[in-house]
Amino acid sequence: MKLLSYLFPQLLSTYHSKINGEIKVVESFGRRAIYVDGAPQSGAEIWPMWEKIIKNLELKIKNCLILGVGGGDVIKIIRKYYPEAVITGVEIDPIMIDIARKYFNIKSSDKLKIIHADAFAWIKLEKKKFDLIIFDLYLGKFNPPNARTISFLDDLKKLSNDRGFILYNAHYQNDEEEYERLLKDCHIVFRHAELLLSSPYSRILSLR
Repeated sequence: MKLLSYLFPQLLSTYHSKINGEIKVVESFGRRAIYVDGAPQSGAEIWPMWEKIIKNLELKIKNCLILGVGGGDVIKIIRKYYPEAVITGVEIDPIMIDIARKYFNIKSSDKLKIIHADAFAWIKLEKKKFDLIIFDLYLGKFNPPNARTISFLDDLKKLSNDRGFILYNAHYQNDEEEYERLLKDCHIVFRHAELLLSSPYSRILSLR
């Protein structure tokens, strides 16, 4: 299958999730990717975006929280640049967890804990604080609506160490007024909010 993928993309599997709808696992040029509602969730289009940001973080990361595991690209990049970091990943969709395990070799270990839970409920109960929090929750092409609220941003802040760092993957859409409202809310909750990178599908915000 890997050799054929260099000629044209190979569909490895299609899943139907109650949470994410249609999920496709595709292999192209020897690399696997996940597409949800036609939008890339992991793979060649996503990896460079996250790697560019994560490798340049000037942080000592002992523990990291990832909200939205997907295919595990962010987990692998954290492992690459911060091999000693203990990672907690929270994912609501059991099908996505199975895909990450089967096709991307993402499994719980002594330095990786994958939790099947609703991230919005989970962060309200969690007491541990993290050096790095990565928000990467999507339903298809968009963040869940309640992720773009002051209440949720405040919950994120409570889990961040005093010198911690939050990377917020905000969906990209043409509704600039909605995006400006999100930025305004970020500035209300955090002392620092900055756009780090923009792509066809998302904007990565730095929150501290």
